[in-house]
Amino acid sequence: MEPYQSTDKIKTPENSSTDRSEEPIQSSPPPDILNGESIKPTIQTSGRKTEPTVEPTKSFTQQSADYFSATKYFLSEAYAASKGALLTRVLAIPLVAAAPVLMANALGHVVGAIQTLAERAYSQNCSLVVSDIITSPDVIKNLCFFAGAGLLQYVGGSIATLADHKLSNRLEERMLEKTGKTIEGQSLQKITGASFRKTLDLTQRQSYRIYQSVQGQLGIASGLFTTLFTGLAVAASSPMAAGFLLVASVPYLMTNRKNAKSQVEFSKSFGEEWRHIHAEQFDLAEKKHLQELKTLGLVRNWNKSIKERTEKINEVREKVYTENFMRSSRSEIALQVGMLGALISAAGSALSGKFDAGLVTKMFALCREFSYGLKMFIDSSAQQSENITFVKDIRTFVETKPETSQAEKQHLPIVAAPGIELDTVSFTYEERSTDPKTEDQRKNVLHEVSLKIDPGEYIGLVGENGAGKTTLVNLMIGLLDHDMQPAMTAVPANGANQASGITYQLNDRKHDICHKNMDRLREEIGCLHQEYTIFSGKTIRENITTDLKNENKAEAAGANSPQLSLAQVLGYSGLIESLDLNPEDPASDRKLDYPIGNWFTDGIDLSGGQRQLVAFARTIYRGGKLFIFDEPTAHLDPWNSKKVLDTIRDLPEIFAHPVTRIIITHNYFILARTDRNITLEKSGNTSSGTHQELLEKSEFYREGYNTFTLSEDSDLKK
Repeated sequence: MEPYQSTDKIKTPENSSTDRSEEPIQSSPPPDILNGESIKPTIQTSGRKTEPTVEPTKSFTQQSADYFSATKYFLSEAYAASKGALLTRVLAIPLVAAAPVLMANALGHVVGAIQTLAERAYSQNCSLVVSDIITSPDVIKNLCFFAGAGLLQYVGGSIATLADHKLSNRLEERMLEKTGKTIEGQSLQKITGASFRKTLDLTQRQSYRIYQSVQGQLGIASGLFTTLFTGLAVAASSPMAAGFLLVASVPYLMTNRKNAKSQVEFSKSFGEEWRHIHAEQFDLAEKKHLQELKTLGLVRNWNKSIKERTEKINEVREKVYTENFMRSSRSEIALQVGMLGALISAAGSALSGKFDAGLVTKMFALCREFSYGLKMFIDSSAQQSENITFVKDIRTFVETKPETSQAEKQHLPIVAAPGIELDTVSFTYEERSTDPKTEDQRKNVLHEVSLKIDPGEYIGLVGENGAGKTTLVNLMIGLLDHDMQPAMTAVPANGANQASGITYQLNDRKHDICHKNMDRLREEIGCLHQEYTIFSGKTIRENITTDLKNENKAEAAGANSPQLSLAQVLGYSGLIESLDLNPEDPASDRKLDYPIGNWFTDGIDLSGGQRQLVAFARTIYRGGKLFIFDEPTAHLDPWNSKKVLDTIRDLPEIFAHPVTRIIITHNYFILARTDRNITLEKSGNTSSGTHQELLEKSEFYREGYNTFTLSEDSDLKK
């Protein structure tokens, strides 16, 4: 989800008022696309105006090439998803298209036979009775033929419907799989980038268009077959009638092409505005976001923003739909006049006293099917034009190649507690300028950082906010990689491109992580991030175990690393006390199987501290010989904090083997319990030593400690 980017008027002391809910929201008037003005909503974001990129107008040849390329793509996706369903659906097209022609022909023969019987009875001065009709061989034969054609249409339609459902399901599953693989193959910095998130959001919301595109192409084919079959049947019976239909079809086609173009432009132009609406709606639905909005008194403002954004879109939508309706009405009248002309030409023989009721009935049915087929072709083509616009972006996303071929890299099994060494590692990212005339600037997060962690050490990492502690952790575990994103790089200062500057030490050997499969390496690392996630809809048990028992872990690592049971993890994490679980009462375990989130049936809501305990339990449940904890007690009370810190300290005894532990914290009481601490300043300077050593030699550490203890003492005195 894109971060909320407000268009609200920011209040200053000069323009502030007491009622924030009535604060005006700045919004530009909707564009008048009906008079030639392009739909280009300007979005005000953080003092910088951004406009959607306007693609240059393409020639007919280029548009045709794009169309056929897209058609080939989504048909190939449908073929790969379910070859049988696609072929069945294609074979059903001529079957369903031919049936109405056969039915119209049979119906015409039935009416013609009845007319013959009526004329014969009239010439013999007798009345025509029902028994004469139902016993007529011609009537019976053609009624049977009509029923058979109707059955053929029903069977073909049913087969097509079943194939559609199967194709839809398989395509949905295929797109989910491809989207997951695309995300899995990208680095953290690319996934969290605005461009990637925007495309991911579009793909997740518009992935149904792949199936819709396949349906659109099949609809175009069905419309063409129906129009072709019925047109040929009309021409065979009355060439003049076919001429009327052909002439009436031209303005109908041209008008609907204009309608499709305006609809596509509308859909493309307001994508950014819809993302803002969805972001604001999410804020109102998410508990912690709503809590903040209620606290700030901004709920009414948020609703007002959503309403005004939606009104702006709907105003343009109504104009587009109204103009399209007016054009369509005129073309529909022209088509109906053409059909009427076709019927009159077919019935023209009545002027010479040879009126053929069967021919008129047949022509009426054929004209009706011709109109239906033409509309199907037009509607499918219009929808297809819009689909292809989105399919192009979806295709680009799902076909994004992995930034690194992790599968080809060597696995580094952590068979012992590893050491970690950083050699002059820097990390920069691109920061957007608030001035539209100024280019984006590159900002250093880490600058030539060097540090060393010995195997089995318990290390504390402390530093200023924004010094790059979390970034450093993500570099250590390969979530950020210098080979992946030029705009965000972590490189050694000497510029070498075959070394990351980050090495793991195992059994007296050093391994540079840029040559290792970091996906598999992370499976053997326990890491509790500062911004951890509890998966809503999943149970507490599922959140801790992640449905993985790590059976293959010992085999992959070449060692029989003991795996903690869920009961042990609940005890070591403090969840037994926090959730009021009773190990002697099996019924109390039911709490572990309730989904998290009070909007689910039997769902439960956890406090902030309980959520952090669940995340901590998940970290140690994974097992391993390297653990990283980023502010693991930020939301915990003193009792649970002590429980968690004691568990972190005792991990080597719990797992019965040496364990390397890194804890990031601003709590100097915690830092006093570690083996060694490392300071990280924004300048890139680092220092290391025990708590006492750093108090003596590091001014940065000493000032931080004095500020922390002074604050604690002042709070206690108060």
